[in-house]
Amino acid sequence: MSEDNNDLMAQRIKELRTKKGLSQEQLAELLGLQKSAIAKYEKGRVINIKRSTIANMAEIFHCNPSYIMGWDEEKLDEILEIQKQIHQKYVGIHATLNVVYLDITVDCTKGSGLKKLCSLLDQEVISYCIGDSYNDLDMFEKADHAYTFNRVEKQIKEKTEKQVDYVYEVINDMLEGE
Repeated sequence: MSEDNNDLMAQRIKELRTKKGLSQEQLAELLGLQKSAIAKYEKGRVINIKRSTIANMAEIFHCNPSYIMGWDEEKLDEILEIQKQIHQKYVGIHATLNVVYLDITVDCTKGSGLKKLCSLLDQEVISYCIGDSYNDLDMFEKADHAYTFNRVEKQIKEKTEKQVDYVYEVINDMLEGE
């Protein structure tokens, strides 16, 4: 996430909380967090807020998670258009809007779903994946580039080519073609 986007997210969390008439302590309690976490979010000190926390905030504030993330409507529209195209072009593949991205599933494992999607595209595809648990091992084997987080168990790390702290590091590698 860019620094500007992180500042916007911090601003939006504070704005939504105050509009809802909640103190930092009240919001923290609703989210199962400490008050200090909310203060850090609102000051932009946390770059990678958990998806589940963003989803819970969206429910509390009655807004779209993408708004909290600092995305503009154009970005959300782009994601929804990709989702629509997947549903129209590929029978049996489902794209579900997650908190901040699309989950793509076929009634199969993550690894075979990844290979199926790549085979349906009309061009050469270099696949990247990131996972953090044993149910991701099949996907790691089938992806061209497999990533996990530094915090996971050694056995999971051994199945990937690179370990990162944040998802944006994987996105940077993808954009740089590494």
